[in-house]
Amino acid sequence: MKEEKNWLGKVVLLIAVIAAVAVYFLVPGVNKMMNKVFAMFASGDFTVVRDFVASYGAYAAVISFLLMIFQSIAAPLPAFLLTFANANLFGWWQGAILSWTSAMAGAAACFYIARILGRDVAEKLTSKSGLAQIDTFFERYGKNTILICRLLPFISFDIVSYAAGLTSMSFMSFFIATGIGQLPATIVYSYVGGMLTGGAKLFVTALMILFALSALIFMLRKIYMDRQSKKRKMGGYEMDTYYNPEDLAKFGTIGEKAPELAEKFFSYYNAVFEEGALTAREKSLIALAVAHTVQCPYCIDAYTNDCLNKGVTEEQMTEAVHVAAAIRGGASLVHGVQMKNIVKKLEF
Repeated sequence: MKEEKNWLGKVVLLIAVIAAVAVYFLVPGVNKMMNKVFAMFASGDFTVVRDFVASYGAYAAVISFLLMIFQSIAAPLPAFLLTFANANLFGWWQGAILSWTSAMAGAAACFYIARILGRDVAEKLTSKSGLAQIDTFFERYGKNTILICRLLPFISFDIVSYAAGLTSMSFMSFFIATGIGQLPATIVYSYVGGMLTGGAKLFVTALMILFALSALIFMLRKIYMDRQSKKRKMGGYEMDTYYNPEDLAKFGTIGEKAPELAEKFFSYYNAVFEEGALTAREKSLIALAVAHTVQCPYCIDAYTNDCLNKGVTEEQMTEAVHVAAAIRGGASLVHGVQMKNIVKKLEF
């Protein structure tokens, strides 16, 4: 049932994307307006954004709401320009409400685009390196990543939303953390945006730097405390752990001293996981189950992510792990027959 919903979501999104692209290229008015929107964001001048939104009169708030969703999907366009413009046009607290609610809608859109269409689409809408950076945060902080990243103004809110959609995090957990995390920045930017004229630009620049430094100090302290808690002393030598997530990316270096053998192995490895009688998705799920059976943390990491990218649900992965556990447990129990055979022999 969930797979059917996933495919339906993909079809709906693809139709929406195709329709949007067609309208952009076939309707001159839309094409002209979208080019104007891109140029507006590229200018980096909040007065240009403010004047554009204000030009729609009674529909200004609606246009601002839609622009916020658009800039979220087309990451990483700067959202703070819209936040400043909203506060300057509607008043700081009214503008804050508009910016916060529209940003929440944009975050939800990014989350579901990534959840339904997968990593390849998310990387095209953002960047591969940007998502990889947020993946590192998720590995280290788990669900707390949303709150931490929302408090760091130098990290794109939109990339965080896409990255969250690629994890097993529930939408409600993501939505609540997003709402709480981006509220402080929205209030600060809106309050400053409400009085942003002339020399106030210098003030907002200094305020943003101060806010960024405060968040950076918090993040560095958190990283330091995590490292200290993980360290183990072994004969005077300190090491973090036997298994480091970073080591998975170094797998390719295993062939440095035996390149011919490594080339043969990786060629075989890649061929095994190509589409065949089994789909690549089915093979990935099998690999995840085997990874738990042989208890390889690197493999569990790699194939959990691979399964998610191929549309496998958490429920399906959990069932696969139970299958692996049943086989492994059954293998232990069936060897009990050997024990019984020996007991019977000794009884005679």
